[in-house]
Amino acid sequence: MLEVTLLGSPEVHLHGQPVTGFRSSKAQALLFYLALSHRPVQRGMLVGLLWADQEEGQARVNLNQALSNLRKLLGDYIEADRQTLRFVRERPYHLDVEHFVAVTRRADTADLGALASAVDAYRGDFLEGFFVRDCAEFEDWLAAERSHLRESASYLLTTTSRRFVEAGDLARGVEMLRRLLRIEPWRETQQRDLMRLLAQRGERAAALAQFELCRVALADELDVEPAPETLALLEEIRRGAFAPASPAPLPDAPLRVAPPHTPPASPRHHLPADITPFVGRAAEIAHIVDQLREPGCRLLTLVGPGGVGKSRLAVQVVRTLLATGDTGDGCCFVPLAPVETSEGMVGAIAHALDFQFYEHAPARQQLLDFLREKRLLLVLDNLEHLRTAFDLVTEMLTAAPALRILATSREALNLVEEWYLPVGGLATPGAGELVDASFADCDAALLFVQSARRAQANFALAGAETEVARICLAVDGSPLAIELAAAWLRVLSVAQIASEIERSLDLLTARQQNVPARHRSMRAILEASWRLLSAPQRAALRTLAVCPGDFDGAAAQQIADASLFDLAMLVEKSLLRASAGRYTMHPLLRQYAREQLAADAQEDDARTRHSVYYLQMLAASDGELSGIEQPRALERVEMELDNVRAAWLWAVEQGAWALLQRAAAPFYDFLHIRSHYADGQLLFARAAEAAAHAESVQADPALAACCLQLRVWLGAFHVSLGDYASAEIALQTALTHASAQGLDRAAALAASLLGQMAGWRGDRHTAQQHIEISRMLSERRGDMPGVANALHKLAQLHAAFGDYAEARTLAETSLQLCQHHGRADWAGYALDVLAWSTFALGDYLAAEAHYLAALTVAQESGDRLGAALALGGVGSVAWAHGRERMAEATSYMADSLTLCRDIGHRTHISSRLWYLAQIANDAGDHRAAQHYAREGLAVAEAIGSRVFMGYNLCALGDAACGLGEDAVGERYLLAVLRTASEADHLPPIMIALVSLGRLWSEQSQVTCELGAELQTKAATVLTFVRRQSACWHCFRIRADQLLAELARAMTPAQFAGAQANAAALTKPTLLAWLLQP
Repeated sequence: MLEVTLLGSPEVHLHGQPVTGFRSSKAQALLFYLALSHRPVQRGMLVGLLWADQEEGQARVNLNQALSNLRKLLGDYIEADRQTLRFVRERPYHLDVEHFVAVTRRADTADLGALASAVDAYRGDFLEGFFVRDCAEFEDWLAAERSHLRESASYLLTTTSRRFVEAGDLARGVEMLRRLLRIEPWRETQQRDLMRLLAQRGERAAALAQFELCRVALADELDVEPAPETLALLEEIRRGAFAPASPAPLPDAPLRVAPPHTPPASPRHHLPADITPFVGRAAEIAHIVDQLREPGCRLLTLVGPGGVGKSRLAVQVVRTLLATGDTGDGCCFVPLAPVETSEGMVGAIAHALDFQFYEHAPARQQLLDFLREKRLLLVLDNLEHLRTAFDLVTEMLTAAPALRILATSREALNLVEEWYLPVGGLATPGAGELVDASFADCDAALLFVQSARRAQANFALAGAETEVARICLAVDGSPLAIELAAAWLRVLSVAQIASEIERSLDLLTARQQNVPARHRSMRAILEASWRLLSAPQRAALRTLAVCPGDFDGAAAQQIADASLFDLAMLVEKSLLRASAGRYTMHPLLRQYAREQLAADAQEDDARTRHSVYYLQMLAASDGELSGIEQPRALERVEMELDNVRAAWLWAVEQGAWALLQRAAAPFYDFLHIRSHYADGQLLFARAAEAAAHAESVQADPALAACCLQLRVWLGAFHVSLGDYASAEIALQTALTHASAQGLDRAAALAASLLGQMAGWRGDRHTAQQHIEISRMLSERRGDMPGVANALHKLAQLHAAFGDYAEARTLAETSLQLCQHHGRADWAGYALDVLAWSTFALGDYLAAEAHYLAALTVAQESGDRLGAALALGGVGSVAWAHGRERMAEATSYMADSLTLCRDIGHRTHISSRLWYLAQIANDAGDHRAAQHYAREGLAVAEAIGSRVFMGYNLCALGDAACGLGEDAVGERYLLAVLRTASEADHLPPIMIALVSLGRLWSEQSQVTCELGAELQTKAATVLTFVRRQSACWHCFRIRADQLLAELARAMTPAQFAGAQANAAALTKPTLLAWLLQP
């Protein structure tokens, strides 16, 4: 059953399990809107609701992608046709809004159990906390629904309170009124009703306390005093006029009011006012509140670096506890930053508690006596510099059994009673993560926008997401640093701020006059933390600053002579963060520590130790990366990638060629398997260029061979990124030199890559020559994985040119070799080609099984290209099944495209775009098909791939015909024949001929004078197509269907003549006939 909860924070459960994986907030919004709509909703209306800011074609593409995402997550609960979408209510589901509204409509007659259930269903405002950026229409709808449902909640709570009182259950009546007043505490009539009920129940003190709450609420919300009626009721309660008695019905109350909290009496509190709104940290607040509710948690320390927002977080936690009545006698915030002694701390706590000392007794003892019977929550803010006063914390907890302390500090207090909770920055995208529309909803972005608008009132995040993300990442989400950065918008652009922060700490300085001195700059904060360190701790931190990423204890020991005890001390001081045996340093602290390292002239030595450690680790993984231990080895290197990258660049800069020689092969294997092509291109280009000019390399044959191999590996990265021109130069040169020097390994890989590239360009003959050379060289040196790789590329070549049976045989042989020699990564690619050829031959069940097996291999090894190809393959099988799996096909193919874009593989970006265009055409969305195919064609032209130029031209032709532009469509399809025929590339020719046959068949039905001629032409090309082994099975089926229709429309003689014409045609004569002027 599907459960959709929209009152309060939205939740979706399917069969009892939470549904995650929504591609965006707009996909969620689409589900919520459909769930509340009791009839099908027009696609155009949904486009206007959620994508009004986009061009219509792109907006419809986005709607289709959101729909595919929902259907992938929820299955048949969302139904779609070409015009409308709807939520399927025939399937089992529960929608809290429906239940709530249904009970509210019959509140006067519903039983009390149903009323209580409906009240409980109202957990908060409709879609509380849910936001969709740049969707004014959706926001208007949301605001209207939210207001309407709040009105309904007010009516329900008012009526339910009255019904409980009428039934004699005054306690539940009180509960309902309290819940009502949590929404709108300024409702004075309901405040009086609650005071009266409490007095009738004999709770005179609670009734008087409720008056205080009423008075405060009226002053805060309306800036008015209580009405005479309220004051008169207060006097009656004070005189004891209300004895417990049978309750009288409450008068009907107005139709508004409701959500969750307020204690029966108002506890005292002294909290600093929020100068700016608090942003985010909902999960941390909930976790801290839960910990403070634990009976054993009496001292909880929030530990984090300066500027991370510990004080604001503590205050927000207390506000949450106050709202739920969990603070006993109240709470007190004690700022300790200006305090220097334990005596000063006693005075500061007493001052915050409004406690006056008397004579003739020690102040410390007076404070302990005062606290002894109190159920207080004390917030001790900024404790780190008062180590000599930590014993006072223990004494207070011992003297006052009901006392709880929430402390903030830059380091742990290390007391037995302490519960320790590290506090990090606000949520930001991870390094290297794609910054998309969801970034606007992350805490760090929200704070930046809020702060930016104080400096530049019209600041908008749209268009600046990437640079704002750079800033947030550079400061690791530090709230103070984000606010300091945003303040510079008065004079700098976002991009300039990001660049300056990455260059120097000094930009992060406050210019406002009312900022405390300790928060005026990040440098001041870091210098204060640095002064608290011992000399050995400073030395370790300086050296560890050369690590650009996280690191483990073994690395810290080798690089910085830091023991586990040293690391633990740095963690306790909030200067390192520890997680799962690894340590990280705040980016701003790393910048500061590097300045200290440079000042001590120790940077070169530290970087050399770092480089040696990580490149030796990489070299040690060589055999594992190409064998059965590959998945584990890949994970280990991935975990250290930031460090390995820095180690490699330093070794290149220092000319450590012997070290680089041992590390190069495993590094190439890792980068290629994990699809880090852009990284590989940069890193290997640096190394190859430096090696070419290094005298020591040229003088040593082994190092010179390594230099040549570096150029081959660089060529491989060029190929993967679609830079065929650079690849051609690097690989041809390397092949010539490697062959002359007998370096078979380098020559084999170079030849294999040149062959693959020639195949994508459409040069079958050259491709086959190169790949056969690669196979021969690999066989000669006994490199069976190399043979398997060559066989895979031959299989790929045969499949691309339509020889599917031979491709399948070659792929099966390659797969067997890969499995035998433990090359899981290459086995995945062999499976991909095996699946492709099987798919083209029409065995969809086997093809899907092979693609899913390839996906498993890719996921286990973290091979993103392999995963992209496998996902796209599953999508192609779904597409071949027709309309019943079309949404699934779109979803898989869109995921495949996303991966290809992430890794920058332009060849397969073009191929995925063609598939999506083909799927969109078959679904009748020809505008979307045009959008995909135009981009796909542009990419194919940019990299010089005739293969994918042909495919994308096919899709453009079909799209134009679908839009009624037959002449344009025919020109595109004939262009396919010209482009593909030059390369003898049959598969797209077959697809184009099927499309031309359909076009001419349809035209024959509306063009009387040319009808017979067009029918004959269509029947001829379709008959020719279905006899070609290079035609995919799914297109042969389409040709058969079209021929069956033509056979019914034509005379037997005409149809037989067309078939005879087709039998006499060869590919060259057919193309000459169709392409004649």
